[in-house]
Amino acid sequence: MVARIEDRWFKKDKRTKRPRYGKGLRWVAVWDDLDGVERTKSFRTKDQAQAHLEKVTADKSTGTYINATSGNAFVGDLLDQWAAASLHWQPSTRVAAESDIKAHLRPHWGDWTIGAVRKRDVQDWVAQMQQAPRTVGTIHGRFLTFLNWCVEEGLIAKNPASRVNLPKGRAREHWFLTIEQVTALANTVHERYRPLIWLLATCGLRIGEAVELRVKDLQLERGRIRVERAVVFVRGGSPVVGPPKSGRARTVSVTMKLSRMLGELAKRRGPNELVFTTVRGLQIRPNNFKRRDFDSAVAAVNAAAALAVAKGDKDAPTIPEGLWVHDLRHTAASWLVRSGASVKAVQRMLGHATAAITLDTYAGLFDQDLDDVASRMEALLEAA
Repeated sequence: MVARIEDRWFKKDKRTKRPRYGKGLRWVAVWDDLDGVERTKSFRTKDQAQAHLEKVTADKSTGTYINATSGNAFVGDLLDQWAAASLHWQPSTRVAAESDIKAHLRPHWGDWTIGAVRKRDVQDWVAQMQQAPRTVGTIHGRFLTFLNWCVEEGLIAKNPASRVNLPKGRAREHWFLTIEQVTALANTVHERYRPLIWLLATCGLRIGEAVELRVKDLQLERGRIRVERAVVFVRGGSPVVGPPKSGRARTVSVTMKLSRMLGELAKRRGPNELVFTTVRGLQIRPNNFKRRDFDSAVAAVNAAAALAVAKGDKDAPTIPEGLWVHDLRHTAASWLVRSGASVKAVQRMLGHATAAITLDTYAGLFDQDLDDVASRMEALLEAA
């Protein structure tokens, strides 16, 4: 049916009044939905009705038109469809997304229809969250991504979660340990985890990549390790193994000291066995490792330093309280930069998807490069 404008007050002769003359809005825009269902909307003036029909026509031609019934789908059902359609998710992303859906998105939004969600509703939801600012940002970001998918699917015209005000929190600073601090930590932790500490601090692997390393991944004769997998542990479930976070395998270089340590471990294991295990021979769970071994070692180092200071030794290394295992990855980045590695080399070692991510994350570490450039330029000018 051709889109048209109807006059509710007068008949076609423009003189004969209809029964509803003077009641309600006079002009009605009439058009067909994409599914062939006729739709109407009333306006005060004819020009307004005409402008609406022109917008409908334009939206249909550009593919941005939304059927009137599209907004009736329940968010809970759409969340399942979104997760099923997101085949590009890495295992770690899927675990995190499904956790957020179960804990935060479905409980609040599951019974809402997608067309009923407004920006003010999202703003109220964010304001009521009791989590830390960074966590709130992560949860909101998950909902934002879901709603972007709804826009792409033609279920809603725009994303109501965009430009929502989020609580501001100070970003946690990266901690970069010295060689003395890492040495103290490695010498204090249980001896079976000593090679793991040095691996994290010199190669920059993520903990999920390190605990999934197999003997077959070690190429110690070349001074290399192949990082092809990472593991994510789901609370109450089985570990999920997939590719590294960037989605691509990489090869990292290994120091001679670490190579000897890993070689000793490899002697006692088969090609498919894990390089690092717990005392019971099981795969290391990062949360358990941090709580039971890593944090205890940090506390022990600081306790020993306090005793040394009491005896007059002011050089005993201490370690920041609240240190994360991930800070050893930051430490590796700082050591790589200090050793003269290029941004590209640091990117390859850390497994960042792009060099831009490396620069954004560790821009401050490359300040020395600017000083070096100035020094070399000065030397060049003096020589000339």
